[in-house]
Amino acid sequence: MHKKHHSEEEENKVNPSAEDHISEYNCSAETVVNPIAEKDAEISKLKDSLLRAMAENENFQKRAQREKDDLIKYSLSKFARDLLPVLDNFSRALTTTGDGSSGLFDGIKMTEKELVAVLERYGVKPVKAASGDVFDPAHHQAMVEVERVDIAPGHIAEILQPGYVIHDRLLRPALVSVVKDSGAEIK
Repeated sequence: MHKKHHSEEEENKVNPSAEDHISEYNCSAETVVNPIAEKDAEISKLKDSLLRAMAENENFQKRAQREKDDLIKYSLSKFARDLLPVLDNFSRALTTTGDGSSGLFDGIKMTEKELVAVLERYGVKPVKAASGDVFDPAHHQAMVEVERVDIAPGHIAEILQPGYVIHDRLLRPALVSVVKDSGAEIK
């Protein structure tokens, strides 16, 4: 019997239980569980940090791509803005060359048409403005107010200089005259 008791003791030394470990380190079961809970909380916190970092990275990449696209899209804005007076001069030349039967007139007309086509190929288009349209301060610049009985107040009377946009951004507002409210009735 004594031998049997001795073998159980040896077995316990070889395979100590969790209780033996707890008593060996002089701690309770709660402190053994707390490190596991702490590690789980730390893992959860790290997962959350990783997800946030991944989301920030994705947002950064989208923002960088959008900025790159805008840079490409609008990189010609200054150049196009500098070309607009040339286009204006062609238009003025066409109005002063007379009846349009000369070779000079045809040459100017063809050059103006080609310049307009090149600008449109790169997203430069005229601002919509016509006599009778509603004045839009986002695309039109009022130069003078005029009295007209055939056009409603707050509408465009005349286009003094065309305006242009590049894609969806204003390059130059259309210079217009606007009908002021004179109190007269429109016919």
